[in-house]
Amino acid sequence: MRVLAITTIFPNAEHPLAAPYIRQQLKALSAHCDLDIWATIPWFPGASALNRFSYWKRDLTSVPAREIIDGLEVKHPRFLRLPRIGYPVAGALFGASLLPQLLTHRNKYDLIFAIWAYPDGAAAIMLGQLLGIPVVVEAIGSDLNVIAELPGAKQTMGWALPRAAGVVTVSDALSAKAASYGVDPARVHTVVTGVDTQLFRPRDRREARASCGLPEGNQTLLFIGRLSREKGVYELMEAFDAQQRHDLNLVWVGDGPAKADCQAHADRHPGQISLTGEIPLDQLPNWIASSDLLVLPSYREGTPNVVIEALVSGRRVVASDVGGIPKLITDSRLGQMVPAQDASALANALKRELATEYDPEAVVKAFPHLSWPENASKIYNILKSALRS
Repeated sequence: MRVLAITTIFPNAEHPLAAPYIRQQLKALSAHCDLDIWATIPWFPGASALNRFSYWKRDLTSVPAREIIDGLEVKHPRFLRLPRIGYPVAGALFGASLLPQLLTHRNKYDLIFAIWAYPDGAAAIMLGQLLGIPVVVEAIGSDLNVIAELPGAKQTMGWALPRAAGVVTVSDALSAKAASYGVDPARVHTVVTGVDTQLFRPRDRREARASCGLPEGNQTLLFIGRLSREKGVYELMEAFDAQQRHDLNLVWVGDGPAKADCQAHADRHPGQISLTGEIPLDQLPNWIASSDLLVLPSYREGTPNVVIEALVSGRRVVASDVGGIPKLITDSRLGQMVPAQDASALANALKRELATEYDPEAVVKAFPHLSWPENASKIYNILKSALRS
């Protein structure tokens, strides 16, 4: 089977730490089929002058036309995107930008696999309808929960998504969301995110803390993700203050618009709170191993990779009861869930969990999970089924 994967969610030379999970998934999928990857780059006249805006933080105009990433040949076609105001027409502009290149390869591909529902998935469906190529869309979280709900985007998705040959999501909640757009439920499939079980596994906490420069005698809370309001960072700051402990550390791994506020909070707790910025995937296991709890108080989620990675590493989790998280934290041995946007409930859950001793190996045994090869095998079977339909 000859598959073209189209996605904006992929690493590139200017953002090498982006989307390691999509990279791992497509790497595993390439073992099953003849796979080409178009990791698209947004472009707009004068884009390099707009890098002060959130979407254009990096000058992506310097990304090469093609790269070798993790042994995969990746092409970076440009697509026209209007910053801030372009969501209603984003799918059409995306599709029109890729149409000339796809026309030259129209007989090369049996199927298009679009990762990220809008605009990527909507554009791929438009192209598939035009060229007679079936399209499978993978929705991950905010692409369907937030972006696809914007004015203009929602109407486009209402037309496009029911025309997909298949829709893959990472949680039952997202699958229900896809079905609400009119997709035949028989063509909607939930496949939980995979995890690298060689990289993420129980490790010695003392050794990990030494390598990360954390004090051995303290307990440590760990947040991994985008530093933004919708990830619950302000509730976590409030819940940390409520602990009133000088022997408790908080580590922020990631970047985002709330970074300055997180740093200001850290300045008020010298020696207790640290911000690492974004770090490579292969460094995450040590930070997870150094922690006592992973904390993810998001307002919305798909099925968060960091929760899976923490549990496979034998670390309990306190997270919001949203999206696919209830399907992950199914056992009291794995941690606790709290209502989103409730700092008081979060503070109480952290206090209880920090007072609870646990066996990391017992956490791993209580948590069923998929490796990336297992995840890719399920995706491949869905693609094959979509091709036959």
